[in-house]
This record gives sequence, C-alpha cells and structure tokens, in this order.
Amino acid sequence: MVSSGTFTHGHIGPEALPALLRVGAQGAQYALSINAKFYHKSGFANAFTRLIDGGWISDFTLLEVPIYGEAARDEHRGDKAFIALFKKA
Repeated sequence: MVSSGTFTHGHIGPEALPALLRVGAQGAQYALSINAKFYHKSGFANAFTRLIDGGWISDFTLLEVPIYGEAARDEHRGDKAFIALFKKA
C-alpha cells in the first residue's frame, strides 16, 4: 500500500493505521508519506511504537525527505516528510 499526501495537516492521523493494516494481507508492504511536523504533533511515533511492540508490523524504517525540490522559494521550501516503510506482520 502506498499513500502520499494523506497524512498531513487537517487530513488523517495515526488513528487510521489499524484500519490500513486490516485491509492488507500478512506480509503486505506499506509506504506512507507523513508531513514531518504533523508526524510529531499527531502522535505517529507513539502509534508506530505500539504497532511494533504489539506485533502488528515489522521491518519498520523511517526516512526523512524534502517535500519540495531545491527550486522552491516560498515559506514551505524547507518542509520535510517522513516515509514510513514497514510490513504487516
């Protein structure tokens, strides 16, 4: 499952993660982009820790990437996203 632009300000929070896991088969791979500021404010770190500790997901990796390219010149030019990569256990 791939999601981009869904987990950001005013959209969907970490409470949706269990529902995403229910629709995937065991071993399904997930790649979710999450706005970095939203990640911390909305509790994604705690949600992923609970999913890992509860045996719901495995192979969790969190990558930080710029949202916009080097040519961006507005106030959001430095915005970052996390790409959460994991498998349904």
